[in-house]
Amino acid sequence: MNTSSGAALGALVKHKRTLLGLTQDQVALAIGLSDKSRISNLENGHVSDPRPATIRLLANFLEITDQDLIEHGVTPAPALPKDTGLPDGLLKRLALFFGSVAPDASELDLYHFLLDKAEAFRDMEARLDALAAAQGRIANLVGEAKGLIGDGRFEEADDLLADAEEMQLKDHVAEPAKQLALIRWERASSALLMNDLNQAMEQFTGAIQLLRGIDNTEAAVFAEQGASYLLEYSRRYGGRALDDAIGLFDEALDLRKNDEDRFMWALVKETKSAALKEKVIQGQRTRAPGTMREAIDGYGEALEALDRDAHPHEWASIVMSRANAYQTQATLTSVHNRAELLDAAVADLDSVLRFWTRDSAPMDWARAQMNRSIIRVDQAGLASRSDRAAILQEAIAGYDKALEVRTQDSFPREWALTQFNKAVAFERLARTPEEDRMGRLAEAVSCYDLALGVFSSGEYPRYHEICLENITDLRHEIARYRMRDLLS
Repeated sequence: MNTSSGAALGALVKHKRTLLGLTQDQVALAIGLSDKSRISNLENGHVSDPRPATIRLLANFLEITDQDLIEHGVTPAPALPKDTGLPDGLLKRLALFFGSVAPDASELDLYHFLLDKAEAFRDMEARLDALAAAQGRIANLVGEAKGLIGDGRFEEADDLLADAEEMQLKDHVAEPAKQLALIRWERASSALLMNDLNQAMEQFTGAIQLLRGIDNTEAAVFAEQGASYLLEYSRRYGGRALDDAIGLFDEALDLRKNDEDRFMWALVKETKSAALKEKVIQGQRTRAPGTMREAIDGYGEALEALDRDAHPHEWASIVMSRANAYQTQATLTSVHNRAELLDAAVADLDSVLRFWTRDSAPMDWARAQMNRSIIRVDQAGLASRSDRAAILQEAIAGYDKALEVRTQDSFPREWALTQFNKAVAFERLARTPEEDRMGRLAEAVSCYDLALGVFSSGEYPRYHEICLENITDLRHEIARYRMRDLLS
């Protein structure tokens, strides 16, 4: 869009806004612009190239048609995709929300967002259909009985009415509560679909309270699923959803505290620890060391509750997660405590590698080898100069083991990540005493170069940039050492 068409859009926006009796601040707030001056700048002709997403947001909110835009010399934004299966009204509201929270996102990002929401919408519709069908069971029996009585088939009708009576007596308390809870659940799902977090949390909590004391296991399932929904929501949109998820995990743990089988309690405890770790990752670091300590303790409690012989794979997964938490905690603490935490992480991974073998669980084994090598590289930085080379060589050997499974053909992204981390280890090794510095730097360059074969600028721009920068720096360093050797 050129400057004149940008000014034309601004004039059209001002005209429509005035007709609707809206202020510039009201328009900015409605379409999610944090900088309210952007509407003023647009209307005054200071925005020469508004993004298609901005054009769509303004057109949807101010009721500007494509014909209006064309008549003013403005290219309409691409039409919203029609193949998502979403109703038009919901499609527009979701597009409006997405444009407000991600104004710089691409049309492809919007399309994938709408596809995700469409799947959630279809799931909700299916559950509502099942709910409606379940509520009609007794009514159907009574209706059939009425038809039989009309035909004079009283004995058969009485059998159906007896079934209806038994069903009503059986379901008098528990089933109505569950049905109400399911309705609350769907209200929560609908609220999340429209990104109303307050309403979603109110409905999730209400559903759990309806079942507490009547069917604690069912209430725990509601709490766990609600927490998982909110955890995923927080990963996409941030905000306080993560704290709400942790609160629902606590509800689930309380509801399962008297379970004879501690398996589900242990899994919920593990997932809550993962949410606590996510809280640190998302940047809520004011109390990060304490939060990570709580996560680590949670993994430990889960392992104590879990029967390792009955659930060996789950046991190994939790130990692996705790090792990762130890490593994260090490980045948040003093050097002295850092060494102790990294030692604990390696000990956990060693116990996992005694269980996961290349033959029994190749991908899990490779992931454990990769994580162990990453931690060993961290440990090398804390070790004495005399021990550093041996630790780094051990890490490189671990990366090579991981690459036996993480091949370029089968797992290109994982293969490239392993090559990238192996390059880092070679860089560190090159700077240890009595090492072939130029040879190790050349091996680092080779690993970065291999990783570049997967880390393209389009798909992995950040890794692509880092690999190029490191290759350039290392080649300059190698050249300096060669020149020094020539001159000496």
